[in-house]
Amino acid sequence: MSITGGIRALAAVAATLAVTLAQLNLPRGFWPRQDPILYGSVAVLVVIGLHEGLGSAAQLSQAARVRDYERNIRAVLGAGLSLVVTETGCAWDSIGVHVFRSRYPWRLCLLVNIGGIRLGSKPSMQWPMWKPGKGVVGKAWSTGSHVAVDWRSFYTSANLAGRAAWTGLSPDDRYRLSWGELQLTSDYVSIAACPIFDSGGQQIGCVVIDLPVSHTDLLKPRVREIMRDVATAVHQLGTPPVTWWKYRSRW
Repeated sequence: MSITGGIRALAAVAATLAVTLAQLNLPRGFWPRQDPILYGSVAVLVVIGLHEGLGSAAQLSQAARVRDYERNIRAVLGAGLSLVVTETGCAWDSIGVHVFRSRYPWRLCLLVNIGGIRLGSKPSMQWPMWKPGKGVVGKAWSTGSHVAVDWRSFYTSANLAGRAAWTGLSPDDRYRLSWGELQLTSDYVSIAACPIFDSGGQQIGCVVIDLPVSHTDLLKPRVREIMRDVATAVHQLGTPPVTWWKYRSRW
């Protein structure tokens, strides 16, 4: 539940409790002189009811748009996956293609996963929390350029050096990852990310692929072209419907 949702729930409980106690006249003799509290409680319940009702109506009206958006995102990423398979010769189930979109202003920016396709079970990170500068995704966002990393070598070297050495690195040198977050990336081989720009040149997200090839292969012109094409297609789909973000309440 979001913070605003929690506050709304607490307000509803408090207002309901006040009205119920007044109806029961508990404590006795208290409520006849508390009209402001009762009127305020009723107003709170009315406002919350209207908010919930309007929110539900909006969700129903945009349900088709949400389904269309997610279907189109999957189609774009599926096409990108197919092209990467053709270009690299990697197995279909060894590749992941994901798209992240910025959420909130720069200082509070989160890069939210708005779609991904992976046929294999590994590697996998549940609900990654990327920010500018964090992970390969965040580095591509911060630099505004294509980034490719031999993550397996990076991960192996970091673990050989140990936790103390890791925490002694600068935030940028460790991709702003904690030691625990680093351990969650053990199955990745190479990762590449490129930014998504809108028609005005504003950066709005990143496309990311991971697969078992050398990072130099991810820097080849054709692979970079595929990622740019996916980024362009994602931009052309527009912003997610407003109610779509309800599914991402974690953020």
